[in-house]
Amino acid sequence: MFAGLKGALQAALSTSDEARKQSQQMLQALEPQPGYLSSLLQIALETDSSGGARELAGITLKHGCSKFWKDLSGEEKTHLKSELLDKIEAVSTDGVAVHLSLCIGRIARTDFPGQWQELFPRLMQKLGQTSNNSLCDVATKRILYVLHCVIKELASKRLPVARKGFQELSQQLIPAVWGLFCRSSEQVAASLGPGGAPAGPDALLLAQVWLLCAKCMKRLLVSGFPPDAKSFEVHSQFKEIVPQTLEILKVVHQRYVGASAASAPPAVLRGMLKIL
Repeated sequence: MFAGLKGALQAALSTSDEARKQSQQMLQALEPQPGYLSSLLQIALETDSSGGARELAGITLKHGCSKFWKDLSGEEKTHLKSELLDKIEAVSTDGVAVHLSLCIGRIARTDFPGQWQELFPRLMQKLGQTSNNSLCDVATKRILYVLHCVIKELASKRLPVARKGFQELSQQLIPAVWGLFCRSSEQVAASLGPGGAPAGPDALLLAQVWLLCAKCMKRLLVSGFPPDAKSFEVHSQFKEIVPQTLEILKVVHQRYVGASAASAPPAVLRGMLKIL
């Protein structure tokens, strides 16, 4: 299975129309076989495979999880969920990491909370371990992107029971995510330096972490509370968080406006727009 699947993925990247056609037929023949998705994940996580094959494996896995997840055995589901959470922060390529993170989000939409109760405890544990050292870290960025994908999937569910469950989950996540947002905001403002010029080579990575924190906070605040159209009452956490967020935005904006378009990380501007 593994060798044939790897060969089919590599052939799919060929410039030959005939080779690509044959690879598609091979992939379709392999889809129903046990271990298909697990083998795709193994290829995506390999370090000695070509970047194109690894990214294609990630894309195929993402679509395969949406298409075949309900038909998998409990053993393979458990293996995939465990491997994805264990290995995601070590993925070296952004493209592969994005597709694997989206895959985790799609699985969470189906399995959380009933069949994946350990998802958020493990994510927050990993996030705590990485952020204790530095927020300017690829592993922190990876885990935050997974958190963003999962939150986005769960927030989009519309059944009343799912919305209520997400509101309860938000109350648990907001303190931790808010703390990370505040820390990253301070570091982003400091990294821009006097006059808005980035003060270090890690300014872009730090800005990306800040942007992900802003995205997570946005979803938690927008979808994590009951609508106030009937009660006309502002939740106490909004009264605390919103004024502080505006102050943070003011400080970061003051630093950002002094930077040239070439020197300021674009993620800083995207983060400010996301907050607004």
